[in-house]
Amino acid sequence: SVLPTNYINMNFVAPFKVEGKTLHIAIPDSSKLSLMRNLKTITKKNIELHAAKVSQISDFIEKLLAESGDVTTEAIKKQNKEKIKTFDSDLAEAGEVLDTTPEEDIEAIENESEVIKFSTAVVAEAIQSGVSDIHIEPFRFSSRVRYRLDGMLQEQEQFKQFLHDNYGAVVTRFKIMGKLDIAERRLPQDGAIPFKIDGKIVDLRLSMLPTANNERIVMRILNKDAGNISLEQLHFEESDLKSLRKAIHGTQGLVLVTGPTGSGKTTTLYSILKEVSKPHLNILTAEDPVEFELDGVGQVQVKE
Repeated sequence: SVLPTNYINMNFVAPFKVEGKTLHIAIPDSSKLSLMRNLKTITKKNIELHAAKVSQISDFIEKLLAESGDVTTEAIKKQNKEKIKTFDSDLAEAGEVLDTTPEEDIEAIENESEVIKFSTAVVAEAIQSGVSDIHIEPFRFSSRVRYRLDGMLQEQEQFKQFLHDNYGAVVTRFKIMGKLDIAERRLPQDGAIPFKIDGKIVDLRLSMLPTANNERIVMRILNKDAGNISLEQLHFEESDLKSLRKAIHGTQGLVLVTGPTGSGKTTTLYSILKEVSKPHLNILTAEDPVEFELDGVGQVQVKE
């Protein structure tokens, strides 16, 4: 017997393929990731977890258990063989939840609580340091966290070792935080994370990009106070501030704001909007994305 019937029913997992010493098991969501070590102990096999729809898993379990009271290797192979469209191909479309190296996955799941603490620490330290962006990057023999401060990326050595040892689990954790599809590993994904720190909510814009080694994570920390900063608070030279005000209060023309990432372009633009917003004016913006909401301004979300 590969897995006891009561274990399958209780935990809602579907063993659907056996390849040598590896057992492939379908799970409905990330809440089942903690079963990795338990499954390895019970089955005495390496485990690979895959994402699948609840309806797929339910249907497969029902047909599998109908064949035999015991879930054996033979029963799994027979059920997969008899299906016109195999469960395996369904899962190939959905994508795998975890990395394919079983021992590394087990280690990552065993450290689940540490991964949560780590992910929280990476974001909290960035916010407290006034960072604009967080970059989490995988390489073949190492991984790194970099903060963008004053437009420059700075590596954070304190996170390096734990990140590399648990990279797959860290990716999954941030996907959960950003309400992204944890099974999707082949396409870029974008999301948002509301992060609570010191009694206030800080919004983060999350981007996941698949690379040759794993998924790269970039988070933009959105400063909600940006929409409340006046032009005086930006510390322009007096002559520059005078020139800017002349330009933005003109009846026609174009003001072009440029600069590297983290240099304050968004803050400057919102300060300009705050300056020109008056009850007798109709102001519309075209933004991608709308980062902060401004009273008295019609903000339009656009897509490329």
